[in-house]
Amino acid sequence: AQITSQWNPDLLRAMGSFLIGFWTVSGVLSVIMVMTLVKLGTATMLQVLQALKIPVILSLVSASPLASVPASIDSLSNRLGFSRGVVEMLLPSSTVFLRTGAALQYAMLAVFVAHLYGHQLTPMEMMTLAPVAVLAALASAGSSGIVSLGFSAVVVTHLKLPFEAALPLFAAIQLLNEGPSRLVSMLCSCVLTAIVCGGLPMERRVQNEDVKPHAPLRFVLSHQSAVVLASCVSLTAFLCLVLGIGMGLRQADNRTAFQSTPSFFLPAAMPGHIT
Repeated sequence: AQITSQWNPDLLRAMGSFLIGFWTVSGVLSVIMVMTLVKLGTATMLQVLQALKIPVILSLVSASPLASVPASIDSLSNRLGFSRGVVEMLLPSSTVFLRTGAALQYAMLAVFVAHLYGHQLTPMEMMTLAPVAVLAALASAGSSGIVSLGFSAVVVTHLKLPFEAALPLFAAIQLLNEGPSRLVSMLCSCVLTAIVCGGLPMERRVQNEDVKPHAPLRFVLSHQSAVVLASCVSLTAFLCLVLGIGMGLRQADNRTAFQSTPSFFLPAAMPGHIT
């Protein structure tokens, strides 16, 4: 009802190219992420769609990006079989900070404003547009509506273009863009959580049961080898003992020779020194 109350045919006709482009890209990305969830899990496409039905609806119509978090946790853990501990720890934080939909909206908005003013994007501007859009999306975490739209001015200013003329148009259709933006962010958070639940490749179970485990290494010491080893240890200990005795006798001889040396061979004490 709120969306239809702001349905303006003239405004939709003026901003139709942006809305169709943004909705199309959001839909394609959503399909790709749903297929990724099917590949990461054990459920079929139909089961994944049924499990994500409530989170998708909440993302499209709710006013807060956090409204779909409880339903997403229930869908991933109870219906799709992912680890509940990992899902409960990772999904809420990724929903707040992983704002993929907002970054996509900011980037497409900047491109639309550039075409509106007849500005041709250079390759350098295209390369730097994505990082700037991501930073603006991270800065807008926790905000929605017109407040979040204000952060898009950072992306447009990066292209050195005015944004004041186009701001009222985007503010009027912001309600139509928030739903697809939240949907993309929610599905991206689900995919990231599913990847973490899968673990590293070395942690995954071996699916092929025909692979036999390697035999453990065994060190066998025969009787002859034990005798040789004991002899070497005994010989080493004996040599260390003889070396210690020889060093002690040498120090004792040096001390005796020093004490038996006549005093006139010793250097005279310097005046002013205590001998």
